[in-house]
Amino acid sequence: MAIAAGLFVWGRHYLTKVEEIDHQHEEIACLLNELHAERKKGAPLEQQRALYAALEKAVVDHFRTEESYMRRFRYEGFELHRAEHNALVERALALSKQLETGDGAEVDAGLEYVKDWLRNHLLTSDRRMGRFLAEKLGL
Repeated sequence: MAIAAGLFVWGRHYLTKVEEIDHQHEEIACLLNELHAERKKGAPLEQQRALYAALEKAVVDHFRTEESYMRRFRYEGFELHRAEHNALVERALALSKQLETGDGAEVDAGLEYVKDWLRNHLLTSDRRMGRFLAEKLGL
């Protein structure tokens, strides 16, 4: 998947070695960048909302995938990891409401938050989980 330079710059240092998870991470980064680019171009709100809905679905599906792996292999850090996911979901609900009202500054701040959260989560929690899963999966 080609990820255009934008809000979130994808790199190999984000890989977990679990192909399904890595593919989902790339998809999330791509959608985040696409939404950011469309906002910068002044795309109609309906188009932005549709992209946000796709991003939100990708994130929720991804969290289900990760949490399924963690439960399957009895990952010790599961509860903390899931709490981090839940915190982003809460913030995403607020961002969704801001998109509905068209509050541009708040939406942009929300996208920055998601970018920062994603970067930190990938480099810390997902890295630890990825090492654990790679060992369990023999990768």
